[in-house]
Amino acid sequence: DKPTLVAAALSRRDEAFWADAGRRVSVAPGLAEMVAEAVLLSREAPVGPLALQLAESEPHDYAEVTGLYVHDIVPGLWEFWLEQLTRARDRGLVDAAVDLESATVWVIRTVVSLVSTPGRAVDADDRDSLIHFLRTFLEPAFRPPA
Repeated sequence: DKPTLVAAALSRRDEAFWADAGRRVSVAPGLAEMVAEAVLLSREAPVGPLALQLAESEPHDYAEVTGLYVHDIVPGLWEFWLEQLTRARDRGLVDAAVDLESATVWVIRTVVSLVSTPGRAVDADDRDSLIHFLRTFLEPAFRPPA
């Protein structure tokens, strides 16, 4: 059916996105920069014309597509961030005592929030603003105790 086909097309498009994200996030020099890079990438990669056209012309099908699409990408998102945080821990950017599974949930929620919810405290389209915000509020929870 149409929703399944559109969701499959969006998932295929995501393969290229994740390959690029893996390259860009993994070379970031710090945790704040890693998360900022993911936010910037996500904000640069709109859903695409196919999904937007469906949203306008057939909102019910679009809602179904979104549900299928999210179901398909959430496991990949989880694995992506768990791997990135594991590498960050290995690089000394994340304290060894941090529960990486819980941290993965927190990072995903942070990225999703910054991508989808504009706010006055941080400009989600500005790298410096994102890094400052994330260094202030996210990084301290991941650092070794002083």
